[in-house]
Amino acid sequence: MRRHPLKTWRTERGLSLAKAGRMAGVTAEAWRKWEGGKYPTFPHLRTLVKLTGLRADQLYTGMSNVA
Repeated sequence: MRRHPLKTWRTERGLSLAKAGRMAGVTAEAWRKWEGGKYPTFPHLRTLVKLTGLRADQLYTGMSNVA
């Protein structure tokens, strides 16, 4: 199974789930769910694109449902 782009981005920078979540304005639990394949809401998606430099289609790779 391929690793989610958010997890790759976070681990390459040595960030914990909590730190990455704070940077995005969400909890560590929310970030963990996104790495696990849950869809972020549109406002969160915009934040993630700005924060990570990843494209929206890259962030949706491997995501399965809304949460």
